This record gives sequence, structure tokens and C-alpha cells, in this order.
Amino acid sequence: MELHWKIYLERQGTGERVTVCAVRRRVEGATIADFGLSLAEGRQLLAALQQRVAQDQIRAYDALRRPCRHCGRYRRIKDWRTRIFATALGKVAVKVPTVISCLCTPEPLDDNDDSTHLRFSECSVQPLFPARRTPEVKCLCAKYGSSVSYTCRGFAAT
Repeated sequence: MELHWKIYLERQGTGERVTVCAVRRRVEGATIADFGLSLAEGRQLLAALQQRVAQDQIRAYDALRRPCRHCGRYRRIKDWRTRIFATALGKVAVKVPTVISCLCTPEPLDDNDDSTHLRFSECSVQPLFPARRTPEVKCLCAKYGSSVSYTCRGFAAT
């Protein structure tokens, strides 16, 4: 006999369910190591959850920043690129859109025009993560970096 669990993630209001993780356990011949989640399964579950939540947040933030600042029209996507962000729970890779400036932005007619009025493409979520790491990671780096003694520094140099 086996026990089966499926863990679903559903964003409220969408009705879309996504399988995050599946766990199976044998009942017959089980040992103490078979009870609960293993460390690897816990990490897998947390990584999948982090991936889904972060990607949904990126899409929601992009939807807020996508309208043109001048005319309010929705700007087109140039491409999607994978970005890796460092969080306290590990690294997460998300697809981030690059948007093209709106057609209301004037283009230069010749080489003498001011370059500040050129059309450009930008990553709409860049202001959210300028250093691609969360404040928790910055705090942890500062905390653990300052706890290393100077004697360890001499050891690492050799």
C-alpha cells in the first residue's frame, strides 16, 4: 500500500491550479527515514513554490509599469529574458519582459537631434530589484561577512 499526496498552488481569483510537488510513501516496510518530508523534498517544494510566487509577482508588477508614462497606452514586449534573483531561501530564475517605448515618444529625424528623446527599451521590473537580491540577502551577507575574524582572513589568503 502507498500513500500519495499532490500539493497544488492556486492564486486567489484565477482558479488556475498548478501542481507544485507530489510525494509518495510506502506503508509496508516503512522506516523512520520514510516519515515526513526529506530535506531534498522540502527543498524541492520550497523552490517550486518560490518560483511560482516570484514569477506571478513579476508579471503583476510588469502589468502596473507597462502603460506609457506619456499617453497611457500599453507598451509592447520586445523580448523575455531569464534573470536570476538571490533570495534568503535560495536563487530563483524568473522570466522578465523588456518593453519598447511607446510610439508617442518622438524619434530623431537626423543625426543632430537630442538623444534623450530616442525610443528605448527597458526592463519594467528593474526598479524593483536593482541589485537582483532581496534586502534579506544583503542583511545576511553583511551579518555573516562581519562575523568572520581576521585570523580566518589570513588563513584564506594562503
